[in-house]
Amino acid sequence: MRTVFAYVVVSMLALAMVEGAVRAYEMSQAATSTEGVEGLLRSLSETKISGREIGNQYLVHNVALFEHMPDPDAVHSAFVGSSRSKVLRPARFGLADAVNGSGNSYSEISYGLLLQAEILRLQFPNLRKVYVEAPVLMRRPDGLTMERDHQKYFPLLLSLMPLIDQLDQAKQTKAEIINYETNGGSPDSHLLHFVRYRSDLRLTNLYRRLIGADGSIPVYDDPWFKTVRPNGERIDLSAAMNANPLPPIAREHPKIQRLTNIRSNFPWDGLFDLFAIWGKAHNIQIVFYQPPVRSDVLEFEKEYGLDLHVEDLKRVSEKYHIPFIDLEREGLGFAEDWSLFSDEDHMETCTGSILLLEAILQGETMFEQDGELFPAISRRAVESASSQELASCNGK
Repeated sequence: MRTVFAYVVVSMLALAMVEGAVRAYEMSQAATSTEGVEGLLRSLSETKISGREIGNQYLVHNVALFEHMPDPDAVHSAFVGSSRSKVLRPARFGLADAVNGSGNSYSEISYGLLLQAEILRLQFPNLRKVYVEAPVLMRRPDGLTMERDHQKYFPLLLSLMPLIDQLDQAKQTKAEIINYETNGGSPDSHLLHFVRYRSDLRLTNLYRRLIGADGSIPVYDDPWFKTVRPNGERIDLSAAMNANPLPPIAREHPKIQRLTNIRSNFPWDGLFDLFAIWGKAHNIQIVFYQPPVRSDVLEFEKEYGLDLHVEDLKRVSEKYHIPFIDLEREGLGFAEDWSLFSDEDHMETCTGSILLLEAILQGETMFEQDGELFPAISRRAVESASSQELASCNGK
């Protein structure tokens, strides 16, 4: 009996030591969070990235990329969004004062799209206009979302709490942000930390980290930086339209599956209200735009909540007097042309990039000149206005 008791005591002591060591390691990794946003931004360009972060445009990439803009005071406008907006090249076609901060963080942390914009605001003191991609796929349920490799951005999210407090919705998100902060950066503090991080504590992983063989690299060593200009524009886009479009998308496709909970999660987390509040607080004009998608994807969006999404964005637009350029409206001439899309919902060609940018700018002009909150922009009008730029795509 004494042997069993001694074994239990030793096991509990060992467990306590392991748990203490893991918590100490976790605290050391999160040290920059105690320094707030300033410490976070200072550390991100010196951090290492690994796994899916390599080769993709996350928040850490934007910090590192725009840190070396030659004249940050000259930047007055910016684009934020998902991979659909990464194709935009505003400076190449006339907007010399613009940067493109679109990337992959929009769904990896709550209000990730706004965090893209907040980083740009902090890096460019004269930022006065932000074009915000506002598709239905941005809709998220009320509640804190934070993927493991995005926990490092928590100080940035926390800095937005005074604005989040102004939202009528997002009660659960606010509560979970406060809980996360109170528990020292632990989204599930009821679990032992060594259980939550057991995969990181495997001897092989610890050894690989110790000798620097875990695949992590300094952020500036990411080959991704060779694919973009200092203002965030892609250097190369395919000139050719897709002569053999992909077959119709299936309901089981991961991109479609991401839409399935949109309707049931209504009224969501208030992202676009928050953008309006943020813009007003910092004297930044907001322009919402919804890029077009192929007609097959559009039918699934309609099924899964596009009507609620558009109705809610119109409410936000009217309440805050912000234009909403909806390029998914029927009859505009985009969705029917599958050759325009190199993917089910991306226009990653020279032609697609120009058409999307010109449509956004035309919609903005209609708002500024005639006060139209919901301008309708046809593909024919866009092609007519951008014929010279389209010719640079070699007519393909």
